[in-house]
Amino acid sequence: MLEQITTHQRKSLEDLIQGRFLERSPDLLALLEALDLSYELTSSGAEVSLSEPVQLISTDLVTAALPAEVGYEHHWVIDSTNKYLMDGAYRNKTRICSAEMQISGRGRRGRSWVSPFGKNIYLSLLSTIELPMREMSGLSLAVGICVATLLRRLGCAQVGLKWPNDLMTESGKVGGILIELESVTPEVTRVCIGLGLNVFQAPQTQEIGRAAMCLADFGQWNRTELMIKLIGELLELVNDFDGAQMQGIQQRWTGLDLYWGKTISVVQNGQEIAGVNEGIDLKGQLVLNCGGVLRYFNAGEVSIRIPDSPRPEAQ
Repeated sequence: MLEQITTHQRKSLEDLIQGRFLERSPDLLALLEALDLSYELTSSGAEVSLSEPVQLISTDLVTAALPAEVGYEHHWVIDSTNKYLMDGAYRNKTRICSAEMQISGRGRRGRSWVSPFGKNIYLSLLSTIELPMREMSGLSLAVGICVATLLRRLGCAQVGLKWPNDLMTESGKVGGILIELESVTPEVTRVCIGLGLNVFQAPQTQEIGRAAMCLADFGQWNRTELMIKLIGELLELVNDFDGAQMQGIQQRWTGLDLYWGKTISVVQNGQEIAGVNEGIDLKGQLVLNCGGVLRYFNAGEVSIRIPDSPRPEAQ
């Protein structure tokens, strides 16, 4: 398992990314295979080059776009951007971590997040919000609304939401959100917002158990520009979030919910419950109309799938 990139490996990768040919070696080929980077050998077999261009995040441009008081780190390979921030010592400062690749990326309910090198967005923001944890139930919904609205504004009109925090198109999943909360005081909550977006490469169905898409299926993207815009939106959301926003969140969610008014299934404790999706209530719970009886589901204990799909989402 690839744990980190050494200085020598990074120099080799930088040379390859810039279009240079390098001497073939078992270590170099093993590194490219571990990063899932396609490569070609010269006719003699003595030298290696990349088969496809790799677009790295420009840390200089991201840093220049951030407020001076916000800390930013970018890693080529990391276990998990969320874990890295949450494991750090508590500091009353907003910190952001992004990566070219995660080797232990996490999705909702402990699922793994497929994170190839140099292809997608892996981003986490750590901050504090002056609210008790009991008033944070709408945050993941607000983040989903924020990101989906931005992607639509940038031209990807196909993107919508699936409760509780999946970024979707009708053809498959394009991203997910992982929120982790920790009480600092009874009135202050430490918040880590993790975001994974398939930009240039989506996992195969057999990897995650369901269809996935990437943003490049719907247009052209620059990962650095997208990262800057995402961070700007998330910073604004965290700065403005309060416990009195649920009515607005509920209304905006309805306009972005790809499955509103459709019959869906909720799998809970091994049982499948079908009903018409009536959106969310003011606590952020999913509301299903089951033959005229409204049932409410909490994000922490259910999965959703559309009838006839093979299984609940796995990414």
